Amino acid sequence: MRSCCHSVCFLLLMDSQKPHVLAVRGDPLDGWCTAGPRKAFLLAKTFLDLPVTISPHKTLNFRRGVVSDDELLFSSDEEILEGLSSQGVINVRRILTRKGTDAICTKHVILTFSSTVLPSSIKAGYINIRVRPSIPYPLRCFKCQKFGHSQAVCRGKQICSRCAFEGHSYSGCQSKPKCANCHRAHESASKSCPKWIQEKKIKDSQS
Repeated sequence: MRSCCHSVCFLLLMDSQKPHVLAVRGDPLDGWCTAGPRKAFLLAKTFLDLPVTISPHKTLNFRRGVVSDDELLFSSDEEILEGLSSQGVINVRRILTRKGTDAICTKHVILTFSSTVLPSSIKAGYINIRVRPSIPYPLRCFKCQKFGHSQAVCRGKQICSRCAFEGHSYSGCQSKPKCANCHRAHESASKSCPKWIQEKKIKDSQS
């Protein structure tokens, strides 16, 4: 059951024990009405005469952005988090690149903000760094190679990401490359795959 209250939409999840109201758009803790109504909403124990509990949505009440600067190479993720926590940053994850089996730190860092609005920049010391939206790559299953789900929940057959044949994985495969999604002569993990490009455009439009 969906309903709206001012700028906050919420979802009422019903079960046999206790209904649960879960905010799905707009953070009730930040930017909704004034402190009084916001606090009253979060403390409400009933909705339409039904007993409920209310909590912010776990994934829709924050935004992720990417910052890039050479100065970030000289600070650990923990130091960056400590320095930017006053600007609403609640998590820091550095983007790594691989050289052989080695993971190499880059100057690019993904910041998670405790806000539904992504800031245009952050201030690191005396430097203003532009914040770009963090757009994740399309989710591809490493088992069946299809997009939209992970290997952990896959019910499909094992498909090789190199040759698109059933019954074996990529490791040790010497067959000619063939994509399991578009059937062209490249591996299923290729970012030149038309299907991957289509899925990426969908991700971009959702950001």
